[in-house]
Amino acid sequence: MSAPEEGAGERILRELDALRLMVERLKDERDAWQATAAQQTRNTDFYARMLDKIALLFGKDAYVSDDGSVQDSPLRAKVPDMVAGLKLERDEAVAALAESDRGRTEQLRIIMGLRERLENMDTLLCAAAPLAWAHGIDVDGAHEWEKQAKALIEAEAQADGR
Repeated sequence: MSAPEEGAGERILRELDALRLMVERLKDERDAWQATAAQQTRNTDFYARMLDKIALLFGKDAYVSDDGSVQDSPLRAKVPDMVAGLKLERDEAVAALAESDRGRTEQLRIIMGLRERLENMDTLLCAAAPLAWAHGIDVDGAHEWEKQAKALIEAEAQADGR
């Protein structure tokens, strides 16, 4: 072989080595993209199953299309709106409960005020009863009224779970 032919052969071998390296890099890149696509598919399946589980909680509504037809699988696109509707219902219920609690708190404040007045009245009656009896005044009627008022307040307290 002549020297120019030997140089051409070495050049071809170098080019082949460079091509072989490029092919290896492209294979690695392809493998990375395939792994990424496989992970994306697993993620998509995971979240789709999660949406399906949530949709099951809404029953038949999750399977009915806008045109009224019933589908074999839940309509995942409806799930966010159904969850938003459920959250709105919950928020309204919490607000109504809070309002109810405010009313209940006001009732309890009034009842506690009445109870305090009755306790004060009881103290006064106990202190005044001997004096009233000494002057011939019948205080039994006042005690009966006090007993009835206390019974009403106690019944209200028991109804409130105290």
